[in-house]
Amino acid sequence: MNELSDDALMRRYQDGDSDAFDQLFIRHARDLHIALCGLSGRQEAAAGLSIQTWQRVCRLRHAFDGTQPFRSWLFSHATYVRREQARPQSVTASQPGEPRPITDGASLLHALCALPDSYREVVVLQRYVGLTHAEIASVLGASEEAVLQRGRQGEQLLVQSHGEVPSKSLISVMPTTLDHIARSILPIVSQPRPSPVPLSLVLSCLVFGLGLVLLLVRLHR
Repeated sequence: MNELSDDALMRRYQDGDSDAFDQLFIRHARDLHIALCGLSGRQEAAAGLSIQTWQRVCRLRHAFDGTQPFRSWLFSHATYVRREQARPQSVTASQPGEPRPITDGASLLHALCALPDSYREVVVLQRYVGLTHAEIASVLGASEEAVLQRGRQGEQLLVQSHGEVPSKSLISVMPTTLDHIARSILPIVSQPRPSPVPLSLVLSCLVFGLGLVLLLVRLHR
């Protein structure tokens, strides 16, 4: 199953193969969690947002039609969930002075949280998840030109306030966190798929119903 594409795995999951979903989770759970840490600015909130995102993917799996690659589709749901949970925040202008270096996960989240939402989304998805400009445009429902502009402006704000910005995420993701997320979504992933009604039973019911109708017609003559 490792050789299957994300889209192929999703189609298998739509057909009731929960093992296919497990493979999708293994491939993307860590990046999704890192993204939601950066998008929310709060590591303690990311696990709950990850759970909600995966639950949403499970519930809406039959809406996936392949017109949008699975990874973009997944992160579209992640940004939707994060936006629904976010409270309005005032944007604070960068204060002049010495840049405050980013040295660990906490300082990285603090720096990202200070960015306007539209900039932060692009910076996180591009720099720390590795989505292309085209994928980010698909996730956010924006043009590639807008994505380029937001990313450039977000990077400039980070450099002004913090100097050199790490190219890799400093946010640690503990295996226990991913295990907690997996266990939380297990009930909805493992929901049994309704068994299809055998064609023979359908035909038998139709014949029975037709016979009953003919009998009633004769009795009323």
